[in-house]
Amino acid sequence: LPVYVEILSQLKQAGSESVQMDEPILVLDRAADGLEDVFRSAYAILARESPKIVLTTYFGRLGQALTYVKDLPVWGVHVDLSERGGGGGDVLSQLGEVVHAILPTPLVLSLGLVSGRNVWKADLASALEKVRYTLQHLGAGRVIVATSSYLLHIPVTPASADRPSTSQLDWLSFAVEKASVVETLARIATAGYVHGSNNHDQKASTPYP
Repeated sequence: LPVYVEILSQLKQAGSESVQMDEPILVLDRAADGLEDVFRSAYAILARESPKIVLTTYFGRLGQALTYVKDLPVWGVHVDLSERGGGGGDVLSQLGEVVHAILPTPLVLSLGLVSGRNVWKADLASALEKVRYTLQHLGAGRVIVATSSYLLHIPVTPASADRPSTSQLDWLSFAVEKASVVETLARIATAGYVHGSNNHDQKASTPYP
């Protein structure tokens, strides 16, 4: 823990505004029972010296651990909303649980909408439905659109893959394309939200420039 504190402190002093802390263990059943005290004490220490922390979960559903994750001294929480990230349950149900839990808090919610584990194109209509639902409940200032996880499992571009055919490319989406989809989702959702609210100062965020 002291090493993390030192590194996070150095990042803050260097001008970093936020950091992503990956905690995939939180999607396991055991996270609800044996880890609450560990997370509360650890993040109470980390938050003192760190830039804004985005606590990141993936590869499963953030279940009972949500009861204490929502109270941790972090800036935001990331959840995996890809089909496989839903933990076998309904992804919209998971989203509703998370939104309801963090609604009374100032937490930002990062939506992992574009799968980081497969090479298939995202369902844009389904992703936009989730974004708009979250915007309606949390407001644009508390929503980030992102991939479900890191993208190291997939090729960077079609050029780096094993010569996919033209017909195959119609179904495929690699790291560069997925990053572009995230930006597109944020722009479309922002435009719709701003138009509906008539507030031109609000916009959804994206981790990509």
